[in-house]
Parts: sequence; C-alpha cells; structure tokens
Amino acid sequence: MFKNLEYLMGKIDNRIVEISNKVKNQLNKSVDIYRSSNKELAKAHIIKNKNIIEELEDLEYYIIKVLCLYRPVSKDLRKLIVALKFVNLLDNINENTIKILNLLINSEFNFNREISYFKDMNHYINVMFNLAIKGYIKEDIGVVNELYNIHKKVEKIYYQDFQRYIARKIFENTLNIALANELTNVGKYLERCENGINSFRKDIYFLITGKKFLLGEYYA
Repeated sequence: MFKNLEYLMGKIDNRIVEISNKVKNQLNKSVDIYRSSNKELAKAHIIKNKNIIEELEDLEYYIIKVLCLYRPVSKDLRKLIVALKFVNLLDNINENTIKILNLLINSEFNFNREISYFKDMNHYINVMFNLAIKGYIKEDIGVVNELYNIHKKVEKIYYQDFQRYIARKIFENTLNIALANELTNVGKYLERCENGINSFRKDIYFLITGKKFLLGEYYA
C-alpha cells in the first residue's frame, strides 16, 4: 500500500536534518583531531565516517525511489530535486572531512597544528550549515543573502588572513614550504565545504520561487 507523498517527503526532510547534523559533527571532530595532531584518533574517526557514507547512499536511493513511484510535479518535484542536491552536498563535505584526516595520518611533520584560522573557518561553516538546513526545511528566502554574507567572511579568512600566515611561514624558513603545503590543503578542504554550502543558496532560491537564481536580485 502506497503511503501519502506528503508523509514520505516529511520523512526525507527528517532524515536530511538528522544526517546533516552527523556530517556537521564529523567535520567538527575532524578539525579538532587535526589540530590535536592525534593520528590514532584520526584513523578511528575515518572508520566512523563509513556509516555516514552508507546513510547518504540509502537516502539518495530513497529519494530517487519516491521520484519514480510518485512522479511529483511543481513544488513537490522541486523539493525532491533540491533534496538530492542537498544529499550530494553532504557527501562532498563528508569527503573533504576524510581528506583532512588523511592529511594528518600521512603527514611526516611534527608541529603545533592548533591553527586559529581553521577553528574560525569551521565556526562559520557550522553557522552556514544551520542556515542551509533552515532555508531548506522552513523555505526561508532570507537565508540566501545570509549565506553569502558569511561566505565572504570565510573567504577573507582563507584568501587573506590565512594566506598571509602561510607566506610568513615560508619567509621565516624555506624548509617550511612542505609544511605550508599541508596547511594550505587543510584550508582548501574547509573552503570547499563552505563554498558548497554557499552555492546551495541557489537551490534554496529555486525551491522557494521556482525560478533561476537572479544575480540582479540577490548576491552573486
């Protein structure tokens, strides 16, 4: 017996919120572990990530199944399309989380990794995560601009403050180049996480309005 489409979409929304929080928590732990330089903890944390990968795959299959069985139109169709994109976003963030841990595991350097820039970037990613969930679940159009404003703060940290820090490290000692490369990759993976969430604001706009993202009305 087929269940009501509204019921199934509510179930999908609940699963997205649940898995989003898991992915967010995994990212937080990964940043903390990297900053602690604890390789054994990093290895254990990667194993835990496998469960999230399976959950994301199951949710993606479930959404596609609902699309095929119910053939929704209009708003319902947009909702399910955006839900699939959200799952893809979560998968990409989870992948970058694992990459951060692998950088630590494979690192040949012994140094203080308690870089404040990583902590600051991760803080803003958490804020953006919460806004993205709010925009998707509550269909809040105001989230579109809020995400962009925070995105600019993260971009400043990564492309200005953090890059100056890296340049100073290399200037102090050219032997720091390899070390700087590791740090740059960590920053890059965090930047990819926030950039993916920032791009999702276009999907939120599409979900709510049914229109393509308008550069003249909202930030680029």
